[in-house]
Amino acid sequence: MKTFYRNPPPVIVRFETRDEAETWLRNLSEPPSSAYILVGSDYLEVFYSRERGVRALRRDYALERFIEAVTSRGLPASAASFDTLEEAAVWWKGHPVPPLSVFVQIAGEHHLALYHKKIDYRSLHPISILEDWRREQERIAAQDKARSR
Repeated sequence: MKTFYRNPPPVIVRFETRDEAETWLRNLSEPPSSAYILVGSDYLEVFYSRERGVRALRRDYALERFIEAVTSRGLPASAASFDTLEEAAVWWKGHPVPPLSVFVQIAGEHHLALYHKKIDYRSLHPISILEDWRREQERIAAQDKARSR
């Protein structure tokens, strides 16, 4: 498992839909292996094995691990507060040289604003995604426990 403490997980490309991402992966002559891409705001890991002829995208919780690491001692102070996601997006896109990550509040909810330098893309992610990840961890643990019986 990869863990990130200082910087958000790097991505190599972003797509609006999974279909676009899968088309991209199918059309690459030599796909990367173990690289991250964004589909919408979800991190997916690219898996490629030339020997087995396998190309795949799988949901990865790299962003959630990063958020958990940087919030483990409490939420950092918010850099700004906004009433709407649209206001926050305009503010975030207006930074000429943004930091890689900063916390903001949108309608009272904490968000992580990320700058994906490699692809020059800015995204906003609610901290509440940690709840989905924790539920997924519980589901996996329950599956593992059932298998070991």
